[in-house]
Amino acid sequence: MAIDWTLGEGATRAALAAFLLPFGLMALLGPWYIGQLKRLAFGQFIREDGPQGHQGKKGTPTAGGLLMLVALTLAMALAALFVPGIPWTANTTAVLLVTWLLGALGLWDDGLKILKRHNKGVTGYTKLGVQVLAGLSLGVYAKVVLGHSELDFFDLATVD
Repeated sequence: MAIDWTLGEGATRAALAAFLLPFGLMALLGPWYIGQLKRLAFGQFIREDGPQGHQGKKGTPTAGGLLMLVALTLAMALAALFVPGIPWTANTTAVLLVTWLLGALGLWDDGLKILKRHNKGVTGYTKLGVQVLAGLSLGVYAKVVLGHSELDFFDLATVD
């Protein structure tokens, strides 16, 4: 399948690449990956005393976010290499690192559920702490490296 990237310039081309590359990789790798998760018994655990409607989710493969992160990372690398006008920058790396940090949090949560054979993973406070750390890290990067000194919240408020 060949894609004519000359359909759009600049932002249009970037938007097409940002959607089509990860989508294509997920479509190609998804069925195989889900099969591997099922084979390894990486499935949801549902409490026996929980609602009957939730019992249907028992055994549903978990840790699918890992495939999304791999597809996103590969797509970003492929776009930077082969799509004119989409460079790989320090900003790309910073956003990708924060994305992987949050993905690792999800994988940790899923891993605990699988290892414990229970539906409780990482505590809510731990999840919130990691998310705050990730956001603050990206904010510090924006301030220190990029020199941004203010955050604008949809023209409602500005934090300096």
